[in-house]
Amino acid sequence: MNRTADKSNRTKILVILIALTLIAGVLRGRELGKWCFTVDEYYFQKSVSFILENGAPKLPGGGYYLRGLFIQYLTALSSLVFPDREFSARIVPLIFGVLSIPLFFLICRYFLPTFPALLCSMILLFSSWHIEFSRFSRMYAPFQFVFFLFIYFLYSGYILKNKAHQIYSWITAFISVFIYEGSIVLPFILLLPVILDDAPLNRRTVGILLGFILLLGMNYLVNNLPVPYKGLQVVNPYPPEMIIKKPALAGPIYLPDSELLRAAWRSIFLVVGHLLCIMGGAYIYFKQLKYKRNFWEVIALTVAVSLPLLYQYGLLTYVLIFLFVSHKSILNMFLEQRRSWILYFVLTFFFWILVGMMEGPLAPVGTIRQFGIKMVSLLFGYPPMYKAIFLPFLGVIPLWGTILLLGLIGSVFRYLYTPNVDSRRFIFLVLISCVVMVSTFKTLYTETRYCFFFFPLLYIPVYIEAVFGAEFAIKYFERKEP
Repeated sequence: MNRTADKSNRTKILVILIALTLIAGVLRGRELGKWCFTVDEYYFQKSVSFILENGAPKLPGGGYYLRGLFIQYLTALSSLVFPDREFSARIVPLIFGVLSIPLFFLICRYFLPTFPALLCSMILLFSSWHIEFSRFSRMYAPFQFVFFLFIYFLYSGYILKNKAHQIYSWITAFISVFIYEGSIVLPFILLLPVILDDAPLNRRTVGILLGFILLLGMNYLVNNLPVPYKGLQVVNPYPPEMIIKKPALAGPIYLPDSELLRAAWRSIFLVVGHLLCIMGGAYIYFKQLKYKRNFWEVIALTVAVSLPLLYQYGLLTYVLIFLFVSHKSILNMFLEQRRSWILYFVLTFFFWILVGMMEGPLAPVGTIRQFGIKMVSLLFGYPPMYKAIFLPFLGVIPLWGTILLLGLIGSVFRYLYTPNVDSRRFIFLVLISCVVMVSTFKTLYTETRYCFFFFPLLYIPVYIEAVFGAEFAIKYFERKEP
């Protein structure tokens, strides 16, 4: 009976995968080459034409265009098969966009039953955003497919203990470097098996850490060393006094603001206050250090003490939630000593408010509203998620963006207060990593293109919370019935 049931289930899954692929192809493939190239498509296709002429995307004025290098060569191969330029350029992202639908269904089945996984896949199937990018001759749809493939292999390999898939996840991560600069997120997600280990400092994790460093280095080299337009002799039409010079040391990530920290050391009174905060943090740290149980509790303790001293409450929130999700014992550690922690956080918080009032840039002038906005930005504005994630989503898809955001937040906090640990933990950690990394690494534009690759994963917690809300409402009204 079990073999018959398994065979029937495999047949059902296969039928769903084929149906999703066919419908996705029909929705995305109609009149693919009808319209001329838009601006970004034209630049990409121009680089492909250089590959066809010279074998490399070398620009006439010097330098190389290296964005989506792997996709450029696939598009060049497509151009040799299909004579229509628009069609040959768009067929590559179309194939990846179509294949991402059944692959997303397989990912959803790791965390949801078959029917809910199908519903989530159908939302992506009919997403106008996804349809548009699947017909757009750039690297966004191909990278999303590679990202899905990476998540699929990573979960199967490290959570379900499939050793072959562990290797496949690393291969996929290295290929992604040559597809899109968003691949910088993948090395950090690869650290999840290390983070989920209560004692990560062992031989098993050495290979992961070395691979992380290598992958991170490859990302930096491919996306930063040979700049696309290096060597072009461009005459700047503006006078010298209007040219904004970039700082000599411009790193690839946004760094926290240090304005309040500098201000706190301009006054003897504030210096003494800061030293008292440091002493209070040291007291809590060493008092609770003797009760530590594992490596990650020490990390959480260190972060919780140090970041308030640097007024990084936004970063503190994200790091602690990440650690709470990965190890629920850490949350219990803080709850056991919640009075001490609440007192410490409140005192340090009001100290920085005092610094802003006495020595901050808005202390002499400005309205209370201006001061409040400035302080919230300083205390909770790093990582700059509002600018990188929330603002693009709320500006482009305000209702859907709000639903996705609330679904993720609600699902994470409800998970923290359930006694069991389930598969949701993995998807939460992936989403938190993506949100923080996309916000932290510098990107050319503040647009939703940088969220495109991971946004469908938000469907999973949204569905979970929708079901929970429906069940809660049913039980509530049943109790109200006479």
